[in-house]
Amino acid sequence: MLIGILAAFCGSALAHDPRLSAAEIRIVDGQVFAEVSFAAIDLERVQHVDLNNDGVISDQELKSAAAELVAVAGKLLDIECAGRRIGLQDFRVEMRDGNSVHFLLQSAKENAAGLQFTAPILKDLPRGHKQFLSVRGRKDEVLGERMLSAESQPLSVDLQSTDASAGLRESILRFVTLGIEHILTGYDHLAFLLAVLLAGGSLRSNVKIITSFTIAHSLTLAFATLGLVRIPPSVVEPLIAVSIIFVGVENLMRRRFAERWLVTFGFGLIHGLGFASVLRDLGIGANGVGAAAIPLVAFNIGVELAQIAIAVSVLPLIWKLQQRPMFALKQTPALSALIVIAGVYWFVARTLV
Repeated sequence: MLIGILAAFCGSALAHDPRLSAAEIRIVDGQVFAEVSFAAIDLERVQHVDLNNDGVISDQELKSAAAELVAVAGKLLDIECAGRRIGLQDFRVEMRDGNSVHFLLQSAKENAAGLQFTAPILKDLPRGHKQFLSVRGRKDEVLGERMLSAESQPLSVDLQSTDASAGLRESILRFVTLGIEHILTGYDHLAFLLAVLLAGGSLRSNVKIITSFTIAHSLTLAFATLGLVRIPPSVVEPLIAVSIIFVGVENLMRRRFAERWLVTFGFGLIHGLGFASVLRDLGIGANGVGAAAIPLVAFNIGVELAQIAIAVSVLPLIWKLQQRPMFALKQTPALSALIVIAGVYWFVARTLV
């Protein structure tokens, strides 16, 4: 785990690359209405569009970037019916929160029993970029959901199907998987968890530490996803790096950690804000508590499953190594020092780069 962390932090200053985007589609009377959202920086990568992050795009800005925006809109969504492509009737562009671009699309009307959706733009985005595609009917029933990548097959939607339970199961599985992936690829979160576990301690103390961290990040994950707490990533990401530095230094300076659960609770609140960035990128929470509840709970379950799996794998090894005097005397300080160095690197990269 440590080798993976140190190898990864040298190549990425951000915690959660590659980025995510979202496409929310509603089908009403044979017509497709879609909102495709992604970060402004991704739009710049795809078409070199330079937009001021000041809310709704002005007519002048839209006119100056019209050719680029039209080119982007043509790549956002391919809709096919029986092998025939359905064209777009209209589109407009908005910017919200200063850093997200939203394309509002409307297709021509088509009387069809089934449609297929693909996102060609994913081939132009950095490798590994994923887009959560959600298709709903007039009554808000889920017709299909998928986490798309450049290699994904088209999402087929049966407009005559009303099997809501199948869509619900698929949605839960997608977000549980996303939560697991987020921890396994979130190298700063892994570094923090490893720094906490290096102290060893009894099973009881570790259960207390992990539980406090879980409760804390679950609270801020929910609050931030639903928009009740708004702290920009430019603040959250450096604070996550600070948490890594703090715990690593604490490992070097102290030998008793009876109150570490209080430390992990405090930093768990910060890490929860980092977790929430994933769901916000996917547009979860924009439509209220009801629509966000299942993705929020499923994603949190995935996060917890990954953290528990790591703890169950690492703790027995640490307990075994602690039977050797040299581990506590030299190896634990050395590992903690490396984690501190990683935390310092992330902090500098996120504040100065």
